Amino acid sequence: MHELSLTAELLKLLEHDAQEKGIKRIKKVKLVIGAMTSVLASAVEFSFYALEKGPLFEGAQLEIEERPGRGHCRDCLAEVVLDNWCIMCPSCGSRRVSIDQGRELYIDFYEGE
Repeated sequence: MHELSLTAELLKLLEHDAQEKGIKRIKKVKLVIGAMTSVLASAVEFSFYALEKGPLFEGAQLEIEERPGRGHCRDCLAEVVLDNWCIMCPSCGSRRVSIDQGRELYIDFYEGE
């Protein structure tokens, strides 16, 4: 479960940034996770609430936006919905599909006081 270590690092990043900005308590964190990252949003959410976070994160809420995989075929230019790593154009069968969305994994924002 790599999401546990990923979430632990996320909390360290947030803690460091909050400390630099003089923020004493983080109230909300929004993450964006793409379908093509192999990161399970439910496991990140579980890890976020399960990890010992201290007073900085007391009562903090986590919001996760899951982005679906999308791309386009470089041969026939069809739009392609990507739901796994078997990337093939459904229109022409080409494997020359560019991934346009779904590889995101970042902190969109956090709110604090």
